[in-house]
This record gives sequence, structure tokens and C-alpha cells, in this order.
Amino acid sequence: MSYLDEWLEAWKTHADYTEVFNVLKDTEVKNLKKSISKFDLIVVLHSVTADSNKWLSDLYEALSKRICPMVLFVGNEYSNPWLSMELRLQNIARISPDIIATQLPQRSGDFLYAGLGAKVIETPHALPLKPPVEFQQSKRELDLGFRGFEYPWFLLDSDRNKILKDVSELYSSKNLSIDVSTTERLDKDDWYSFLRSCKTTVASEGGSNYIFRSDEIWLEALRFLDSLSSRKLLANDFPGAKILRSLPVSFKSNLRSIGKLIGKEQGATSVLPPAVLEEVLSRINVEDYQSVPGKALTSRHLDAIFCGTWQILTPGSYNGVLKAGIHYSEWDEAKSKSVLEEVEEAVHSDRSSRTYEDLIQENSYQSRINKILGRLFS
Repeated sequence: MSYLDEWLEAWKTHADYTEVFNVLKDTEVKNLKKSISKFDLIVVLHSVTADSNKWLSDLYEALSKRICPMVLFVGNEYSNPWLSMELRLQNIARISPDIIATQLPQRSGDFLYAGLGAKVIETPHALPLKPPVEFQQSKRELDLGFRGFEYPWFLLDSDRNKILKDVSELYSSKNLSIDVSTTERLDKDDWYSFLRSCKTTVASEGGSNYIFRSDEIWLEALRFLDSLSSRKLLANDFPGAKILRSLPVSFKSNLRSIGKLIGKEQGATSVLPPAVLEEVLSRINVEDYQSVPGKALTSRHLDAIFCGTWQILTPGSYNGVLKAGIHYSEWDEAKSKSVLEEVEEAVHSDRSSRTYEDLIQENSYQSRINKILGRLFS
């Protein structure tokens, strides 16, 4: 989640004066309400909307008192059976931002936020301005490294899970060194350190093949899951969720383990048995609902570029920022030998460093902020 720190630091650097308010703390929300009239701009970052509809709703009273413009970044822009998209859109309309900064390509953002009364601006993640300490490729111990959870089934997208499996198996068959985990995430410093130990990493275009504005797409599948007596799958904003999120990581993990033992767990992080998953997917008819693609560039891609790590990625547009063969190697299972040859050449010639230099001017956090402010005050 390094991008949260990077966006926060970028806005703080851009302004003459800033204050930061943590929406998990009621006292800070109250302080925001008291002091809101003194600001020239309010920026709501991705974390406020990423996993909950409650936090934005809790901010309504404070934000309704503002007299300045507001920019809203939206996190996790995909459809989730346990986090209502309809309610999210209602909350956004209610707080009435002047600008919605979407990670999605412009066409998809325009579809998702149509009718909310805000300017929608495509604002993908970005590169920090200062490059990291140089690490020679020869000093990198791992040929392939990966950290991140498997994509959940409700994204209706198996691209990242498949490319991770395929490339890992290819590297193993060549007796190359790999370090891959789908059960661990790292904090910012450890994540950057891990990437700098890797010659290559692997990923897909982020997000989902489908974004729906309606929750109806999930109703039949959820009714089926509710009919199963083995366990209770909880919505993201279940009673007590706010308290749980404020607890230390180790304590939260213990509570989640206890919850599983008694048959209760969050639906968004649950893993369905193959037979149940097959039955669930048969109840989801994407053709019956209007949707747009939700594929996008992510901070994962740009973190790798920042750390000088070459990437093997699935085919995609990546918000028009990354170009196959120039900024990354495009995965083709049928041509795995030629892909690996290209990767070896890219690593040997340190093309990852040139990728950073090629992209930084137009894709820094400051350039993204300048674009938003230019639209805001135009």
C-alpha cells in the first residue's frame, strides 16, 4: 500500500500548509469539522473509500461545512458483492466533490461516476520524483520475486493468478531463483527493499474485467451463499468492523482466525471451495448488466519501475502509460522461450533504469497533482 504514503507526501510537498486527518479517529473528524473553513482545498485520499462505505458517510457532516473545492480519490474501483457500489455512488453524490480522481481509464471513469455532478479525471498512480539508490542488477539475488494476495473470485478475472503461476513454473523449470508468496504483504520500506532484491517481478493489469454500477448482479449468488449453513460471510461494513480495523495487525489476525473457527469471516477475503465457486459463478450473468472494463495501471507496476525491477506483465493498455517491449516484457505463454530471452536482455542491459527516466517527467506525483489543479481552477 505504498501509494497511500506517496500521495500523502506529494500533496504535503505541493502545498504551503497542510493538515492530515485520520477518519478512523472520531476526534480527528471532529477537528476537521471545526477547522474546515480555513482550508483552500480538501483532498480525500483513496483509503477513505477503498474498503468501506462508512468512512465517507461519516465525513458528510464535516465536509458539508466546507467553503473550498474538494478532490476525491477513489480506491478499489471494482464491484464487490460485500461492498455496495450503489451506496458508494450515493455517498459520493452526497458529499459532492468538485473532482473525482479515478484510477480507471477515462471512459470507464465517466461511466462509473456519470450523473454525480463532478469532473471525472483519469489519475493513475505515479512515480516518486527522486530515484532510489542505485542497485546493480548483478547484486540482485532473486531472478523472480512476488508479494501480494491472489485475486478474489468476484473480480471475475484470473489473469494475475494465472501469470504468476505460469511464470513461476517457467523460472523453476530453468532452475532460476524465485521467492513468491500470496499470503504476505509488506510495508512500504520492506516492499521497496524486496523489489530491489529482484531482477524481475510479475503482474497483470490491475482491477477487473467488469465494473457494474448496480449491486443486482450479485443478488442471486449471495442468496445461494447465504443458503449454505457451514459459515456466515460478512459484509465489509459488518457491525464492529470499524473497531476491528483500528486494532493492531496481530490482534486482527487472531480475531479473524477465531471467527473462521466459529463459521464467520469477511466475504471479501473468503476462499470458496471449488464446487461452491462453480455454483456461485453459474449464478452471475454479466451479459444482463451494463458494465465497462475496470483494468488499470496500479502502484505495483510503478513501484517496480521506481526500484529498477523489470516486469513481466499480461497484455493490456495500462492507462496508456506503459508500452510492451519498451517498459516491460509482455507475457505470451505460447512464446515463453522468446519472452524469457527478452527478459534476460532487458535485465542485462538495465532497461528498467531507462524506463524510469523515460516515464518520470509525465508520470510523477507532482505532474498528476498539477493536472488535477489545472482542471479544478480552469
